[in-house]
Amino acid sequence: MNARVVVSLDFELRWGMYDALGDDPARYRRPLLGVREVVPRLLEWLAKNRVPATWATVGALACAGWDEFESRAPPSPAYTAPSLRRTPEYHRVDPSGELHFAPDLVALVRATPGQELGSHTFAHVFMHEPGFTREDAEADADAVAALFVDRWGERPVSFVFPRNQVRFTDVLAARGVRVWRENPRAFFWRERKGAEQSRALRALRLVDALGPLGRRTYPEAEHRASHFLRLSLPTPLWRLHVRRLARDAARLREGEVLHLWSHPHNLGDDPPLRVARFAEALDRVRSSLPAGATFAPMGALA
Repeated sequence: MNARVVVSLDFELRWGMYDALGDDPARYRRPLLGVREVVPRLLEWLAKNRVPATWATVGALACAGWDEFESRAPPSPAYTAPSLRRTPEYHRVDPSGELHFAPDLVALVRATPGQELGSHTFAHVFMHEPGFTREDAEADADAVAALFVDRWGERPVSFVFPRNQVRFTDVLAARGVRVWRENPRAFFWRERKGAEQSRALRALRLVDALGPLGRRTYPEAEHRASHFLRLSLPTPLWRLHVRRLARDAARLREGEVLHLWSHPHNLGDDPPLRVARFAEALDRVRSSLPAGATFAPMGALA
């Protein structure tokens, strides 16, 4: 079995950070709007270079607007933390929906050769937060499945957990999901509630992205993430990061996977530079791969 490189993109727009941005429509607006430039640029590069990627997409992005969203979305989970609850007034932050809906971009992903559309839940729910229940997981998974069947006649087989909170995998499997992205084995990458995150953990993750703190390649059956692409680093640190990625690519063994991931909005603040860095990183990875290693979407690992 050949070694493989997987690229996954958590496509979420404002759904991915509504708890952090609150009711301020100006916060982080530029990177979110920049996604409209980023997605076509990324798709053009991926197709030209024959790099398949999995776009783990928040289902709500495919809705035409707030009316369709409200007709499809299950009730917001009764999270213990008030900041995580989606209230009926939330849409006032973005009346036009430009920060929450992008059916045209989702359609473009679907139409681009080699690209896989996966799930990132329907409305970016947090499955490991207090107050989230099995019933919430079932309702969200049913909403995603219904949307995919209505739009494209099939259910998603690939899944990425918001904030990497891996839970209720049996619920997903019962609805056709066959592969999901697990966390790296290192203790500082394991799933945590939002309140358990710390600066020390984030610092360890950054150091891990720059220096050789062990290999980040895994047996294919484990479906683990390897590296978050840190596209906004200062130039000297970016060079270290790319070197780290290339080193792990060169160390891939038969039957192993190097799984790289990012968010389109991570590129939105400066699309030309960030897309160029994305391309640079994948070019370096490709040139470092052992003979026979290939790129593959998450679905191919199922």
